[in-house]
Amino acid sequence: MGKNVVTVIFLVISSLALWVFLSREDRTLRDQVDPDAKQPRIILEEFTLYRYKKHEVQSTLTGRMAHFREPNILEVYGDIRGLRHNTEKREHFAAESATVYFNSNGIVQLMKNSEVKRCEVENNVQVGSRDSVIQTQYAQYFGAEQILRSDVPVQFTGPNSQFAGQGGFQYDIKTEDLDLIGPIEGTLQSEAIPNL
Repeated sequence: MGKNVVTVIFLVISSLALWVFLSREDRTLRDQVDPDAKQPRIILEEFTLYRYKKHEVQSTLTGRMAHFREPNILEVYGDIRGLRHNTEKREHFAAESATVYFNSNGIVQLMKNSEVKRCEVENNVQVGSRDSVIQTQYAQYFGAEQILRSDVPVQFTGPNSQFAGQGGFQYDIKTEDLDLIGPIEGTLQSEAIPNL
């Protein structure tokens, strides 16, 4: 009889230990927020990214925080500034947040020279070339077409001109054509005519 009691107690304790062990595994899985969520693989703070070609800086990108997400997404936040150094046009842009979608299959390929599929920039967006600046609150860049587009109000400031388009804009980078979508208001000043 004593052996049976010890055996039963041993089985009960073993069963209880097994149940605690298995329920602990379930509980930790249950407590996770979202097991399918894409967490950032790399996080940068107060950073400057450089793009080189043959040991010369081609462009720079600075910001306060960036998240590289698998497989092809870069999110940038806070005081974003970009500058292209390899051109006489003095191309630059600024924004408060940006999400860039690359044509890549992972972080390693993304770090190489992967092409930008699409980019969304938001909050105090400024895009400039030479003496012209486009200002808006939201814009999208489409890499294959090399087009920058927005459906929200925009202001364009250039040499001797200033325009506002209430319906947004489209800028073709290849041809440098800017289309403001109306209604449009603005001023255009002719250059000063010298006295004869």
